[in-house]
Amino acid sequence: MRVWPALIPRLITLGWAGWAAATSWAYISGAPDHLLLVERIVHMPIWVMWAVIAAILTIGSVIPPGLRISPIGSWMRIIGMALIAAAVVLWCWGFFIADWDRGWVSAKNYGLIAVAAAASSWIAGRDRHRAVGQ
Repeated sequence: MRVWPALIPRLITLGWAGWAAATSWAYISGAPDHLLLVERIVHMPIWVMWAVIAAILTIGSVIPPGLRISPIGSWMRIIGMALIAAAVVLWCWGFFIADWDRGWVSAKNYGLIAVAAAASSWIAGRDRHRAVGQ
């Protein structure tokens, strides 16, 4: 098995894990008012939610291909990407509800991030490259 094609999904999810870790770090001192509703929905501080997502993606990314546990890594990457997409949709909702006049600006940005996360999840769980037409 060639190593490089198996690394591509892992590198993508490691990038997303870094983004989730940075988001966690940004909210470690507390949630702003417009995201308190999100905290109530997830029943935990939002920094913990992002830290859990980052951990799931990181662990799923470092499990090497070709082992008996490789499917676990694949599922962890898929679940982590689904959690990022869901969390970002909650972010959109929080911004829309908190400040309709200017909140839509942030909400549209987070909406695009949710679309990017959903698109990334399409390849996040792969353990090998699949050429077009095969």
